[in-house]
Amino acid sequence: MDVGVFRKFLYYLIECLQQEAGAVASHFDESEGEQFIYLPRYGDWMPCSGKPFIGFVPPQASHAGFLNRLASMAPNTPLLLGYPIETWLLPQAHEDFPPSAIVKPVFQFKMSYDARQRCFFNLDPILEVNLSWLNKRLRKKDQQMAFLRSCGFIDVNEDTANLLGGSQSLWHVTSNLSALLPDHICEPLLSHSVINSSLKGLKSGIYNRAVLMIGKRGRYVQTLLSELTHIAERPEEELRSTALGALFLNKGDQIAPEPGSDHSSILLDTLPLNREQREAAASLQEANISVITGPPGTGKSQVAAAAMANMRLRGKSVLFASRNHKAIDAVMGRLQVEDGNPYVIRANAKNDPNLKVTFRTMIRLLLEGSHDNEAERQCHALLKQADELLRLRGERISLAREIAELEWSMSRHEEAVSFHSLHLPDELCQALTERRGKFPSGWTEKTEWISNTFLHGSCMEKIGAYVRLFLLRLKKSLFLRLPGMPTLSCTSSDGGLPALADLLAVLKHAELYSTALREAQKIAEKLRPLPAVDVLSSEIADLSERIQEITQRALPLDLSARGNGLPPGEERERLANLSAALRSLSSGLMDRNVAETHLDQAQRDIKLLLSHFPCWAVTNLSVGSRLPLVAGMFDLSILDEASQCDMASAIPVLYRARRAGVIGDPYQLRHIANFGTGQDALIRQRVGLSEYALGRFSYANTSLYDLFAEANGAAPVFLSETYRSHADIANYSNELFYDNRLRIAVDPLHLSVPPDMRPGLHWTPVDAEILSAGPNGCHCPKECDMIVRQIVELLASGFRGTIGVVTPFRQQANRINDALYAQDISQETMRETRLHVDTSHGFQGDERDVMLFSLCAGPNMPKGSLHFLKDQGNLFNVAASRARAVLHVIGNRSWARSCGIKHIERLSVEHTRNDAKEAQGPWAPHDSPWEKVLYNALVGRGMTPAVQYPVAGRRLDLALVRTDEKPLKLDIEVDGDRYHRNPDGTRKQDDIWRDYQLKSLGWRVKRFWVYQLRENLQGCVASISEIWKGTDDTP
Repeated sequence: MDVGVFRKFLYYLIECLQQEAGAVASHFDESEGEQFIYLPRYGDWMPCSGKPFIGFVPPQASHAGFLNRLASMAPNTPLLLGYPIETWLLPQAHEDFPPSAIVKPVFQFKMSYDARQRCFFNLDPILEVNLSWLNKRLRKKDQQMAFLRSCGFIDVNEDTANLLGGSQSLWHVTSNLSALLPDHICEPLLSHSVINSSLKGLKSGIYNRAVLMIGKRGRYVQTLLSELTHIAERPEEELRSTALGALFLNKGDQIAPEPGSDHSSILLDTLPLNREQREAAASLQEANISVITGPPGTGKSQVAAAAMANMRLRGKSVLFASRNHKAIDAVMGRLQVEDGNPYVIRANAKNDPNLKVTFRTMIRLLLEGSHDNEAERQCHALLKQADELLRLRGERISLAREIAELEWSMSRHEEAVSFHSLHLPDELCQALTERRGKFPSGWTEKTEWISNTFLHGSCMEKIGAYVRLFLLRLKKSLFLRLPGMPTLSCTSSDGGLPALADLLAVLKHAELYSTALREAQKIAEKLRPLPAVDVLSSEIADLSERIQEITQRALPLDLSARGNGLPPGEERERLANLSAALRSLSSGLMDRNVAETHLDQAQRDIKLLLSHFPCWAVTNLSVGSRLPLVAGMFDLSILDEASQCDMASAIPVLYRARRAGVIGDPYQLRHIANFGTGQDALIRQRVGLSEYALGRFSYANTSLYDLFAEANGAAPVFLSETYRSHADIANYSNELFYDNRLRIAVDPLHLSVPPDMRPGLHWTPVDAEILSAGPNGCHCPKECDMIVRQIVELLASGFRGTIGVVTPFRQQANRINDALYAQDISQETMRETRLHVDTSHGFQGDERDVMLFSLCAGPNMPKGSLHFLKDQGNLFNVAASRARAVLHVIGNRSWARSCGIKHIERLSVEHTRNDAKEAQGPWAPHDSPWEKVLYNALVGRGMTPAVQYPVAGRRLDLALVRTDEKPLKLDIEVDGDRYHRNPDGTRKQDDIWRDYQLKSLGWRVKRFWVYQLRENLQGCVASISEIWKGTDDTP
């Protein structure tokens, strides 16, 4: 989009936020005349939904303070016209103090104010319920829903409220209010004849008053609105220099690295990563826009942490942001030195509401500290070593890729050799192999011409064919003596023409066999001078381990070198000036133009500060109160949990960085707006964003993840290896949500399983009535009792792994929680097991060894709750993927099996696995003939390898495993005879990083090319035998 449309987009987001967040209309009665006034009885004060409205503030002396506040209101401060008014008397603190009361309008219209005309107006007024009044007057959710239905804010056939309003008339809703709350009505509600006398001193109740009130917004929303307004007014050149430019404005630019770009020579091994994780971290480090996705347990936080550590060591700055603190916790836990000090500055924390780290905080530390010159020198030397090792590794990886390309070519030819050998006698294949694929040219074509002539030629042509056949037979007997080659004849004694047709088929296969064999041998000649793949893999693994060891030493040195103080000669005054400027800006008293000038001048000094503290973490909504709004001050911003994040709260984060990456899973929790598609369409139309090409920029329907993933040039990196859940559990999500793309790399031996229980998916059937719990769904007392019983028995067994209880409905979770507390489980046990009960939303970003799932569903359950379960498959994905070792479902299993809801029916199947597909074909259980040849040769030498052995979501060609006093795990791979494939059938992308992972799991890898087996099978077997017997010296 061009910059003009982008500005419209920002104003659209601002209006969506204003609609969604609403405003708190509530003040103490002593604020009358300052924060609100009562409107007089004369004049047309009452708006009508959908019709332009304008009103004037009466020129009264008592309104002077209110008018002054209106004139000095900050942008985006809400102004509300409300009717009627309820007042609540507060208890007197002392008899000498005058009584006080809270004043709240029941219904309200949003207004704008023109200070010059002293008028308030709204071109399209929409009647709303004051949520502050609703929550105070009607405490129970079912009461609130009943009230909203009666007033027409909820359709009787719907289960969710449109609290933002609609086309209801004020007369209609006040009539319903009088009927529903008659005991609280203190005077008749006559909107055409309002009273403007004060309510001070009157009893609590609802009065016939209309009020013009300055509303209050949440601090975070107010800051966000101010920042969005500021960004919308910035010059085009500045916007294009930020991540916003890459995402919205720079049409046609390359925003992602080319597929297959090399990461081995640029990415420092700060944390253990698999191949896909390396690609993801490299994308964050290099690309203008990155998208990282994957199911739970695939290492998304590991990728973020590795990328941030790399950026730090490369002298780049990075801002990590998320909607929730759990995502920040996960990254922070991976980025600490041995003494617990983090590499990342955390600006806020959920468990410490008073934590408020800002730039000024870190400036003070720098000015007070002393620089560590020795740490800086050592860190620089270590990074120089790491760069040299990266260069060497890049060279070895390039060589490995060259070999991989040759393997790819060879595999095609060897597969052809294997295929054609099925149609030829073994002795003929052996003879052709010994001749190195030499086969006389023209024999196939000549035989085919003879066969066709005998079938369709004239008499003279057939005579000629006999002559040519005789000559071919003579040549064969003199020059081509191949065992297994059929007779060249068409006489009746030799089978006639059908025999000749069979001969022709053999000749075709023999010729193709020979051609493929020759091509494979050409590639083998190119491979001979190159190093063995297993040796190359070992070298790369050693280089990677050395790089990781160096970076682990460099990171704490870098922390000391940069964060302890300023080096001699660096301008201390620059940072002092920056601190003073930030202090003035935070006061809110600085003129706006002056403030913008100061921020522009401060950019160079901010860059100096970030060179000392380059990595920061903060929640989206707190970024405005922690970090100044300066364009592109960070090199990179990473936004986690992007599928839950709205676009508006991410814009200021993107503005603060030059590049950006998002991490998320669209099949987990999603962004949900608190207003409908219809209102979204009206706002879009109002701001001029109704074009077809702009439809995807919808606040109501588009998450931040969607925004990035749908951008031209984006190349999402999917992390497919999951390390969290047992296979039975992971396959539930794998089949339903991820199209069987996952590789389950969990070692069952490392799972914490309760005594006398197998890991995986379990059911305890409970056939019980599901009771309505009002607007918060359902509850099931019998399931609640069974959950409590299971937990008590689990704890009594001595199990002290982590335990969680999840359910789709809040009321069921509350009841289970209450029942557990009644069991007098000690606080120590609850802390040790991290026992927690919640809905899926409360477990997002969390995990437990054992998860108990209260299904709370069955026949005759409330229709609204059933509809909720049908539409919320993602919540089931979240619930199941929290479990590591055991997912124990308690509920009506017979109903679940035939309920017609796919994600519930699949959950009811207890023992469905997505195991690796067994090899099929003439060499089964092997994938290829040379695997079978090698297997038989090993058996002949007294070794019995396992075939297609599963390890970490992969399968090994052959595996020898010994668990005695000299344990050994040996992976034997045959290269070049077919495409290497994973259990799901996809091609193995990179054997080098596969071998690196296997080595980290304690495996030794031995690889053989087909040509090595063909030329020296016994020598290959002997080398394996030496390793198996322990006489091999190779590490």
